[in-house]
Amino acid sequence: MEENQNKITFFTRVKWAIFNLENYDFFAVESTKKAILYFITLMIFFALLTSIGITYKFANSDLSSLAATQEYITQDMIDKLQTTPQGQLYVSFYLVSTIYIFGVYTVMAIIDVVLLSLLGLLTSRIIRISLRYSPIFNISIYSLTLSIVLNCIYVFINSFTNFEIKYFQIMYNAIAYIYLVTAILMIRSEMIKQELELAKLAEEQKKVREEIDEQTEKPEEKQEKPEKEEKEKEKKNDQENGADGEVVTPIITHNGD
Repeated sequence: MEENQNKITFFTRVKWAIFNLENYDFFAVESTKKAILYFITLMIFFALLTSIGITYKFANSDLSSLAATQEYITQDMIDKLQTTPQGQLYVSFYLVSTIYIFGVYTVMAIIDVVLLSLLGLLTSRIIRISLRYSPIFNISIYSLTLSIVLNCIYVFINSFTNFEIKYFQIMYNAIAYIYLVTAILMIRSEMIKQELELAKLAEEQKKVREEIDEQTEKPEEKQEKPEKEEKEKEKKNDQENGADGEVVTPIITHNGD
């Protein structure tokens, strides 16, 4: 890939991870450190965006009803919340929820990455492709991109509309696994293509070497060839005419006349 990996922005990586599966071979060979940095950045954006929706939901909730739904919230806490300036309250809630969401969802996503990488390792063995764990781990991180983006959109919409999708977690995992398997199959196809090209190149190089050997043959060897052929021809003629090159004459007998 011509583009330098150090110049690839985070948003370009997101785009490639979702729409350009042919670039997963690039993700596979890059350092695990870069993949982890991408993962952390993705989770930060996830926490920042989802916290907006959660803060909006909190701002439109009835604080007096929280003691009835949450046992750990006391009346003193509710009174303090109600007396706190709204701007300060919402900013504080947004920051706390961002940190909380980042921590919880990052741990959950790490578990998903580990499980995906193990499934990817098993899949690579089934289809007989020798990939180390590190490339599969990188691919697993990028395979989760679309699932995490969809989860962010889902949480955001749910905070404003209370819209829910049944079995969303199953869909979340299924999408990631489909991306993972597809990326591994594409890498396998590319490896086979490269092996065929290398075999063809080796055959062409062999032909070129043979032609060069013929053209660089020593002049003495070229001169000796006709002489050897001539000697072999004379030897063959001598063998046909008799041993040691002597001509055998027929013996004519007379009956005494």
